[in-house]
Amino acid sequence: MKRKKLNKGGDCYEVAMKYVWQHEDEEHELFVVHGIVGGFEFQGEYVARHGHAWVEYCERKPLPESMMKNLPEGHFPYVEMWYCIDKSNGKDAELPRELYYYYGHVNEAEIKMFSVDETRKMCLKHKHYGPWNEIIYDVEKEEGVGTLPENKKRRGRPRISERTKEKAKMMLEGSDRSMADVARRVGVSEGTIGRWVKEWGFRKW
Repeated sequence: MKRKKLNKGGDCYEVAMKYVWQHEDEEHELFVVHGIVGGFEFQGEYVARHGHAWVEYCERKPLPESMMKNLPEGHFPYVEMWYCIDKSNGKDAELPRELYYYYGHVNEAEIKMFSVDETRKMCLKHKHYGPWNEIIYDVEKEEGVGTLPENKKRRGRPRISERTKEKAKMMLEGSDRSMADVARRVGVSEGTIGRWVKEWGFRKW
C-alpha cells in the first residue's frame, strides 16, 4: 500500500500553543496535548503514525433535575465532557474527545497534556514549540518519518532521567506488569522499555 507523504511544514505545535495563550482568559481551562495520530488507511494510502498537537478543554454540564433527586451520596451533580480543538494547517475543527481520538486513532496512553503555564515553561526550556513528548520521537523513528523541520528533530528532545529508568526497573522487577503498562505509567514508549529490559537482562519478556 502506498504511504501518504507527511507534511514536514506542519504548524500544529506552534498553533496549539499560541491558541491557549490567546484564549487563556476564557471560561474553560485549556490544555495543549502532544500525542500520536495515524496508523490507518485513508483514500488508498497508509498514514504513518506521527506526532501531532491539539487543544483540549473540559465542559461541565449539570444533570437534569430528575436525576439530581436520586443522586447517590458523593456523586457530583454534573457530567464532564471533554472537547478537542484543532486549528493546525488551516483546519477549524472542534469535536468531542471520543470522536477526535476515534478518527485520529489516538491512544490515550501515548499523550501528554500541558497547562497554559506548563507550555510557557516547556517553550523556554526547549526553545521550540514541541513536541515535548518522548514517545513521539520513538514512534516517528520506528515509522521512519519525521514531521519536524530537519534542524528541530533532535533539538531540545526531552531527556529521560535516571530516576525514571530506575522507577521502571522497580515496577517490572518481580511483578506481573506488562511493558505497555509500565511505559504508560512512567511516560516513555514501550520500545524504550523493551530496550531497557534487554539491557537489564530480564528474561520474562
